Amino acid sequence: MRYYLMILWALTQLTLAQQNSLIQYIDSLIANHPAILSSYLSSEASQLSTKAVSPLSISPFYSREEWGNGAQGIVSYGIRTGAINPWEWKAEKDFLKAQAQTSTLNLSITRVTLIRDVLTLYAQWTISRERLERWTALKHYLDSLHLLASQAYQTGQIDIIQLKELEIQIQQTKSKIISIEQQVEGIKHSLRTLLQTDSLPVFPDSELPQPDSTLSHSNPLIQQQKLQTYLQALTLKQRTASFMPSLFAGYSLQTIEGTPGFTAVEVGISIPLNVPGTIKQQQAYKKQLEASQMGTEAFYIQLKSQVQQLYARWQAISQALSLYSTHINQATQKLLETYQTQLKTGAISPMDFIVSYRNIVNLNDEYLTLKEQEVLLRIQLLFLTGKLIER
Repeated sequence: MRYYLMILWALTQLTLAQQNSLIQYIDSLIANHPAILSSYLSSEASQLSTKAVSPLSISPFYSREEWGNGAQGIVSYGIRTGAINPWEWKAEKDFLKAQAQTSTLNLSITRVTLIRDVLTLYAQWTISRERLERWTALKHYLDSLHLLASQAYQTGQIDIIQLKELEIQIQQTKSKIISIEQQVEGIKHSLRTLLQTDSLPVFPDSELPQPDSTLSHSNPLIQQQKLQTYLQALTLKQRTASFMPSLFAGYSLQTIEGTPGFTAVEVGISIPLNVPGTIKQQQAYKKQLEASQMGTEAFYIQLKSQVQQLYARWQAISQALSLYSTHINQATQKLLETYQTQLKTGAISPMDFIVSYRNIVNLNDEYLTLKEQEVLLRIQLLFLTGKLIER
């Protein structure tokens, strides 16, 4: 039944993915990831554990005593309960309930972490491929110009130094291309491993949500921190409850020399004598609860500060990226067209063209670096604010 539910959930996610939502699409791809299934089973086990706790234990008994001459003496049989500590039982119940909530949150955090990792790798892979295209185009120019330069060297139009400078440029460009190709393949391999697939799916063209610096109230990171500190307090509460009184009861039937009809009822209480220790434990519990609350508040402040710093960086990079998109990219495109015209008319030499063209490629590299930083910061902000999988 459990696996049918998982399959149904995966199909539901796939249906949502068809609505051009990038995050929902990735969510459907990782639905059967071992980390997801492991967290799901752990959550299910914790939920079952909360229903398996009972404060009551019952012990049936039977005893028989005979007189010295072998005649029947005393026969007793009945039932007794074990020691019942309602405070300890309640503390254990609360602890298991909090553990079940933690397992559910761990499932959510595992899921959103995998989505973040896939988005990050995919963004890096996409930008690296775009960078590879720019440098490959430069190499094509270099190869064509090297052919022209070799002919010009044979006719004495350029000297050996100019030809060697061009060959050095070609080797440097080849080295750069090899480095980018290795990076692309490495990211591609990581994506295949993470998604457990031989062929990478094509993600739909969908924009990620715009980030902000506001923390979501349903942020699983904050909820997990609250539960962790609460579990620490519950652990001490369990130890404190063990010092509280315990109750027990029993019922028995007895016959003496074959004469039935004797019944007995037992009701009792076990009171620990370490009263000062119990009081100290209660005080310690209150202090621990206060410490847990302060720890959660400190985590919230630290997380909020981290988010604000990342958001400020994201805004600065977004502005720089906008400047590149609206001005520098247009200017470099016009410059490239001008250089190409000048090269054809002989107004500039092949080496001058290569130097100018390489400067343009370097500017494009800076643009792609900013683009990568912007999208990675955006993904991290959505993750930290708890909005990466908000519906």
